[in-house]
Amino acid sequence: MSGLFIKLDVEYTDDPKILRAGPHAELVFIRALALAKRLLSDGNIDTAHLPRLTLGIPGRPAVHAAALVREGLWTVTDTGWHITAWEKRGNMTAAEVGELVARKREAGAKGNHQRHHVANGRTDPTCRYCLAEASQDASENGRTSLANASQTPRQSQSQSQSQSQREEPSSDIGSGIAPVDNPTTVDNVIDAIVDHLAKTNRPRNPAAWRRRVRLEQHAAHADAAARLIEQFPGAPITTLAARLIGEPAPNLANYRKATP
Repeated sequence: MSGLFIKLDVEYTDDPKILRAGPHAELVFIRALALAKRLLSDGNIDTAHLPRLTLGIPGRPAVHAAALVREGLWTVTDTGWHITAWEKRGNMTAAEVGELVARKREAGAKGNHQRHHVANGRTDPTCRYCLAEASQDASENGRTSLANASQTPRQSQSQSQSQSQREEPSSDIGSGIAPVDNPTTVDNVIDAIVDHLAKTNRPRNPAAWRRRVRLEQHAAHADAAARLIEQFPGAPITTLAARLIGEPAPNLANYRKATP
């Protein structure tokens, strides 16, 4: 079913115009109301539809159409007829019906998102609401990270150079990201970013938040992470993660891949 309906006064059968047009023309008129609403034609009936409107009704189709025109129920147009009182019956225009259908569809999609995704702590990469929430969370996380980074005292150039000379894989504390002892892969670097961002946020649903943020961070940094791993194969995961999100990080020069 389309979910569309026509407005029909319960006393329409007593309308003198309907009575004079006759019962056969009356049925054509009712069918035309439904057709115009279904096609969203703003009350217009094309001549090509007349055989379908009169199917199974005794008499010639042209005679029934002429009776409706004679009584003022239909008005002749260049392409067929117009249901004369269409607008007065409170029928919405095609544009208005389209807006109503779009609002209902949007409300239904949002309800499904709340019921199946938010309530279950699940993120669907094909759901525009999940992606929008992930983008918003990532934006907020980025602002928080930048604010925290701006409060971190900057070392002088000589101190940074001195530290880079003494740097060992375990000296990742300067980045603000806790060291991890896992193989250096893109997924592990992304996980390190999410772990760090989780420290500066208090999501209402931690599991759903992590899934959303990981999806966003993977989309934003996966390619860059792969390039850093290739260029600096011995660098700690947390150092690479810090570089990707703009956090203070130790110098990567000591980990650069040797040139053949």
